[in-house]
Amino acid sequence: MKNQTTNKMKTKNKNRRILGTLACALILTCAIATGLLWQPVTASGATAYTGYIAGIEQQSMAYTMLGNVNAARKTAAVGALKWDTTLENAAVVRAREVAIYFSHNRPTGALWYTACSKLNAENLYVGYKAGPTTANNGWMSSSGHRANRLNGTYKSYAAAAFQGKDGAVYWVELFSQSASASTAYRGVDVSKTNLPVTLTDGCLAIKSSITNLTRGTVADTDLRVGGSYYLTLTNWNKEFSYSYSLFSKGYFSSSNTAIAAIDSSTGKITAKRAGVVTLYGRTSTTSALLMKRLVVVRPQAVTGLLITPKAKAVSMVWNPIAGASGYEVYRSTTLSGTFTKVATLSAPTTTYTNSGLATGGNYYYKVRAYVLKSGSTTLYCGYYSTQVAAKVL
Repeated sequence: MKNQTTNKMKTKNKNRRILGTLACALILTCAIATGLLWQPVTASGATAYTGYIAGIEQQSMAYTMLGNVNAARKTAAVGALKWDTTLENAAVVRAREVAIYFSHNRPTGALWYTACSKLNAENLYVGYKAGPTTANNGWMSSSGHRANRLNGTYKSYAAAAFQGKDGAVYWVELFSQSASASTAYRGVDVSKTNLPVTLTDGCLAIKSSITNLTRGTVADTDLRVGGSYYLTLTNWNKEFSYSYSLFSKGYFSSSNTAIAAIDSSTGKITAKRAGVVTLYGRTSTTSALLMKRLVVVRPQAVTGLLITPKAKAVSMVWNPIAGASGYEVYRSTTLSGTFTKVATLSAPTTTYTNSGLATGGNYYYKVRAYVLKSGSTTLYCGYYSTQVAAKVL
């Protein structure tokens, strides 16, 4: 086991105003020296598993940070660092990890230095759309981070930058006293999904939502027959609550696939017929964080409304809608007037007679379907039918 140090500093800088959804920047530093023995830790009772997030690995941007570090080291009269491929691979992993849990503890509970056997120091930074200049200035303005950067015993270096779907950029730079074995770097900036991160439930603060195909939020009571949606899982970073990560892969199911089917991996929902259904999602089959959403697929518009005038009454019939709990009938005495509900009917009834009307009167009708949310009297109504006129005999 490697000897570790107590030289660990955590700084939250909330003085800087950052435009967008984030209102602060956060930087962390940690370094190793001989001395105390630090043991990796695992969250109590936690089972580690692989989760999958989406984002952009901005390694060509991260590589430019080497020039900033070496410029500062030249001014301080300490030797230049060389880029190291092994450190870069570890930094890329850590950048994903801090997008989930912004800490020197990894999302499994293990400490930061377990990411690579040759690590001696780690600096972290996060900010909304934070580029190299922003991260560099943040680190250099902090004594602990600057000390890591100017440490004359370090010989090799690598950085990584990961941008999440919320626009936050998570920066990691790693230092080692070992010489660089390879200076090749990845240099790939690609938006990716299903990027693996090893984690435990204890590091997560998961929320779920229903979104449309462009990831815009949809109300739980506003799914439409024939529509496609997603059950989306996001993790709000416990150590930097201004930011979240989008899980691009999960484990999903539906309580009634006849109402709404859901892809077990992507969470894509296909609304099939009117009704109320519970959708389930979790980040792993071993995760205890089961998310449940009771959603309503609204009935489509009533069709085939046919009205027959009678003596002081009208009778009507319309086509049934699969999954509808019932129907509401509305009436007005003018085409552009206010329609008032005159009947609420339970399915499967699709007929109604409106009696007690004035002879020769003109009336206008329309019908809409509803579904009844389980355990509630609230009606979630679909679209109206087209208005149909009737002249009472």
